[in-house]
Amino acid sequence: MKKFLFLTILTILVNLIYPQNFNFISQFQGICYSGENRGDYAYFNSGGNIHILDISSPNNISIINEIHIGKQMCSDIHINNDLMFLGTNGGISIYSIENQIQPELISQIGLNPGFVNKLFSVDSLLIVIKSDNALLYDLTDLTNIHFLSSIPFDYDEDVYCINNNVLYGFIQVGFSGPHYLVGYDFSTPENPELVAELYLGEIGTPWPDCFYSYNNLLFSGVNDSIKIYDISIQSEINFITSFSIDGNVLSFNIDNDVMYVSTENEALIMINISDILNPEIMGYFDWNAAISDIFIDSNLVLLSAEAEGFKIIDISDFTNIDELFHYNNTRAVGAIKIQDNIAFADTYNNGLHILDISNIEEHVILGQIGLTYIDLMELYGSYLYCLSDYDSLIHIVDVSDPCIPEEVGEININNPITDFCIEGEYLFLIEYNNGIHIYDLIEPATPSEIAFEAVDGYKLNVYDNFLFLADNSDEYPYTTYLKLFNIENLNNFQFMSELILGDASDYSIKGIMLNFPETPDLFVGFNKGVTSCSINPSNQLELCHEYILNSGLFSEFYFDGYYIYCGNPYGYGSTYVFDTNINTGVISTIPLCGKGYGKYQDILFITSGFAGYSLFESPFTNIIEEVIEYDNSFELKQNFPNPFNPETTICFTAENTSLCNASAWQAEDAEIVIYNIKGQKIKQYSIFPEQSQAPYGAGNIQSSIVWDGTDQTSKPVSSGIYFYQLKVDGKTKASKKMLLIK
Repeated sequence: MKKFLFLTILTILVNLIYPQNFNFISQFQGICYSGENRGDYAYFNSGGNIHILDISSPNNISIINEIHIGKQMCSDIHINNDLMFLGTNGGISIYSIENQIQPELISQIGLNPGFVNKLFSVDSLLIVIKSDNALLYDLTDLTNIHFLSSIPFDYDEDVYCINNNVLYGFIQVGFSGPHYLVGYDFSTPENPELVAELYLGEIGTPWPDCFYSYNNLLFSGVNDSIKIYDISIQSEINFITSFSIDGNVLSFNIDNDVMYVSTENEALIMINISDILNPEIMGYFDWNAAISDIFIDSNLVLLSAEAEGFKIIDISDFTNIDELFHYNNTRAVGAIKIQDNIAFADTYNNGLHILDISNIEEHVILGQIGLTYIDLMELYGSYLYCLSDYDSLIHIVDVSDPCIPEEVGEININNPITDFCIEGEYLFLIEYNNGIHIYDLIEPATPSEIAFEAVDGYKLNVYDNFLFLADNSDEYPYTTYLKLFNIENLNNFQFMSELILGDASDYSIKGIMLNFPETPDLFVGFNKGVTSCSINPSNQLELCHEYILNSGLFSEFYFDGYYIYCGNPYGYGSTYVFDTNINTGVISTIPLCGKGYGKYQDILFITSGFAGYSLFESPFTNIIEEVIEYDNSFELKQNFPNPFNPETTICFTAENTSLCNASAWQAEDAEIVIYNIKGQKIKQYSIFPEQSQAPYGAGNIQSSIVWDGTDQTSKPVSSGIYFYQLKVDGKTKASKKMLLIK
């Protein structure tokens, strides 16, 4: 039995010949665009999560289940009988809700690019509203959905409604032409016909904000007024009347002669329109939120308000409206910075949130502070330095107590800051069209400027006495340079060399990522690709390898010390993963482009703006360190299924047989041991039973075990990454990784 004994650190044991897959784990946060209900159950979204509510008892509404549509953003929920249609940024997902608690995905329609604004269905016809057209599909056979036709709506304002097989929408002719309200008859969906048209005005005329049809009337919200049109005759659109609203209209719905109108004044107004010439206000519901979607069912009103969440209110008494339910884990997420088990996340206008991410299933908000639209964050000890995009101010936040973050200082200059970094006890920042400022961080809350260098550039990074600076030439043809300076004397930068990357339209630098003391020395991410560079013995920058993107543009870059992640928003969006040897090419592709990236243990965080943030299990492990005595007589197979819930099977073989006599091992003990990502032992199984227990004769061993997702005390463990090892006489023969998702 041939043995090889060597110290193995399972840090990136990857076969680079074959691409590796990042397994999607879960999605958190994300704004709420839409909600709808059917019977005793309601459905609403936060990002790509669809939450299912039991509303049978209005005083005891609770979330009973949720489904994940993956990395996508849900933009509209539409229910027709036993079908639920979800509009996403990738197309349409169709679920059967015969079992309303456990919706079943039965079909999908891919669109590229695919952001869906609104969905309608009439009998077996599905109408999908996109940014500039309406797409018609035949749903007769859900296993074979047919595209029928499209209706163009140039320069639309996402304003549509349906009445008597006519789709009404708003168009502007050309870039600055007249405005029209138009109606298309889709009775013959293969060939929709323009049947009605009403001139609204020339360029400058206010555009409508929303449409709704009710009792052969079309209601149009335009700024702070509601306009009403007669559409009882299919070929005609006739203006009847209008009335004013307190605040610009955001959305509305109508039920039982009552119009529910949300406004920019952050109020929901209930208006009796039984007499459209004399509308009467019946009540108000104040919510400090911009309500984007309203759905009504009897005495319950479902309100979706994007970043402010989802509410259900009881309107049985318009003068005394009760709030029954509120879900507000609905934030857009941009930039992110992760340190140990703490994540600092920009939530746009909802401020900076500090999260405990140690539990993969549930991230807890520890604290927050009102800094908005943060583009870049750097940590120095217990201080977080935050820069908003193109701002001239860096905020300094004391995060020593993450539950009570406190802004304690600032760095303020005259012109916008294009980039900054921290090296050692110094902060370097670029002031647009001026130069580089250097600050001493001995007193982190009150940095002192100690030097300034008048050099041009827009991106930088620093390692020891090397400063790397991205710059574009001022004259045509515009060229991108990477420059190297010696900054041993902070008051006198010494130019050392420069590397011409190429035309600025393709090579505008997005990020400079350092790899010291490993080689190559650094990576440069730019519009059309990524390159690796090194400094030769003569202190000259040299290009090592380069990867050029064939389609799209890279927008974000992240380097975790081992792998480079490059976000490409083209199409549905994706992230390309590279090893430090760029010449190897793309080793994995994640179907999501991030606005920010971070890493916690083997979990990759990708933020997606309005869709919140998603977690992926990295196939590149860097957790367990130990001596493994490899033995080609033993084989530990990958568990199946993987990922799994609630149980998985682990198989192993010895001497190339799945069931063999234990005496062939010449061993006294053999076991499978399961560890969590922290290296803590979770459970162990003896696979070398006593002779009296052996099912295949004295000394036989098992060929597999089934782990049910519990620990040694039979308590269920949480979702996450786990490791399992084959040990013989206390020595590890093989080790593998698995993922539990609940």
